[in-house]
Amino acid sequence: MAAARTCAIEDAKRQVKEQLGGGDIQIKGSYIKDEHAERRQASALVRDHWVLVAYPRKEFKKEETRIANRVLLGLACSSTPDGNCDSHYPEKVEAAMTSAQMTPAPQRLPNAMVKKLEPALAAAAKQRAARLMLVTLDAKFLSSSDGEFYAEARCGFRLIDAVSGKVQSTFESGSVKGGHIAKGKSVRRALDNCMKKLTAKTSTLQ
Repeated sequence: MAAARTCAIEDAKRQVKEQLGGGDIQIKGSYIKDEHAERRQASALVRDHWVLVAYPRKEFKKEETRIANRVLLGLACSSTPDGNCDSHYPEKVEAAMTSAQMTPAPQRLPNAMVKKLEPALAAAAKQRAARLMLVTLDAKFLSSSDGEFYAEARCGFRLIDAVSGKVQSTFESGSVKGGHIAKGKSVRRALDNCMKKLTAKTSTLQ
């Protein structure tokens, strides 16, 4: 009877794993809700055993979210002078995320929430995103010399577990320079150079 019960429980776990698409299943709080055993008519020595394994809905949804590996992106960019942030920067980060086997969430986090963790976590839960990717880019004009303009950019990200709020990975570029014969474009060049470093790091994340 003990062996039959164990076998039935393992079979229930296998069914859950198949339902979630396979992989390493880590649902907490499962318990036996009901069980039934009966002796086969053909033999008094053979019994069939059934169990009803229950999983807390909240924990089940957490595991669905984890397996989907959906990541909610938030990107805030600022520059001095204004107007040098590329509207395609979020797409470039999402492309790097995809290279790292992460699935970008269908909507992005509003810029105002990038530096506000609690609202960002709430938005991730609403979109059933397993993680948050919070990116910041800042650039400013530095100086000019012999007709060349120079600017500096800094960028970074935090990859955060959307359930626990724990930071899983961080990146800080440090000072990244850019130069151009046009003042505004020197700032844009610095931002572009910084983005190359950031997306290269993003594509290696797990």
